Amino acid sequence: MAEPVTEIPINIQESVIEAVKNVTDKPPSSIEGIAIAYLSLVIMATLPIFFGSFRSVKYLKEQKELGEQHETMSNKDALMFPLIASVALFSLYICFQFFSKEYINLLLTGYFFFLGVLALSHLLSPVISLVVPASIPNISYHIHFTRGERDARTDIINYKFSSYDVICLLISLCLGAWYLLKKVSI
Repeated sequence: MAEPVTEIPINIQESVIEAVKNVTDKPPSSIEGIAIAYLSLVIMATLPIFFGSFRSVKYLKEQKELGEQHETMSNKDALMFPLIASVALFSLYICFQFFSKEYINLLLTGYFFFLGVLALSHLLSPVISLVVPASIPNISYHIHFTRGERDARTDIINYKFSSYDVICLLISLCLGAWYLLKKVSI
């Protein structure tokens, strides 16, 4: 009866070592690649600030023309911000301690889906108003929900939008749903 071979032949062992080395080694970085990476990071960081500042100035001018006051942050709001942020971070820590990763990933995916849809629909609004044909009317809507009577009335919801904004929201929802389907299939 033949005794089983316990040693790996040298050529197979060297082949495995070389294959593992090829997979784990990092390719050398080039100066051009690093420059492109840093340049793209700088551009991606500055462009949203640049365009957002111009859009906020335009928005404030429109509010001033309509006679509306722009929202400001009070001292109370500024003092409450660190407290609310601390509570949010502590609750996230508790969630990581007591719940599984799948539930937290599901929660964060839903959160970013919701915020992404709202942000994308807001960004698409000026583009859609140029692209939508004139045969589709731009009808304005106003949702106004208040609490209390006459002098003690406070606004809970006071939101104005148009039919073009609804089109933007539907497009954003479709793109968000596509993202969710792609994320689930991965």
